[in-house]
Amino acid sequence: MHTEILLSRGETVTSFEVPSAARVKIDWPEARKLKITVPLGQTAEVIQEHFGDILNPELIGHIVSSWPETQGLSADGKAVPISPWGDLQIEVVPRKAPKNQPEVEVDRPRITIQMGLRVDEFTENCEKHLKPELLEHVVRLWSDPDYCRTVLPIGRNLLIRGCA
Repeated sequence: MHTEILLSRGETVTSFEVPSAARVKIDWPEARKLKITVPLGQTAEVIQEHFGDILNPELIGHIVSSWPETQGLSADGKAVPISPWGDLQIEVVPRKAPKNQPEVEVDRPRITIQMGLRVDEFTENCEKHLKPELLEHVVRLWSDPDYCRTVLPIGRNLLIRGCA
């Protein structure tokens, strides 16, 4: 898998981004809360098209069927809750384009994890939401020193890139 982990000292949530879905970010600020940040007026197709290999298919189906009308996603930063998926609370947050570029450009799927979070906590928080193959890959990439990977210091953070 061509994936990377950014162990961040600054982020306080777990998040997932893919370069093909620019400006769309999926955050887990808590184990039972999912926040999807999208460009203003974005439709649900971006989730289905770009996160199909990452998220649980049942979760994707629920998000797509519950997606708010595009006019509801026109206020910058105003969270729009959608119906929960079991005990998982979900909200969509529309955002304007950022003025600054990110510190490390996303060129492959990237999961950002707060430095200091334990692997078992991460697994417990995300196992229902991610596809099992991806979860296993991320856990091995993060915690198995024998797994094919490259670790690069990026300022105060660590970027762990899997082999192609």
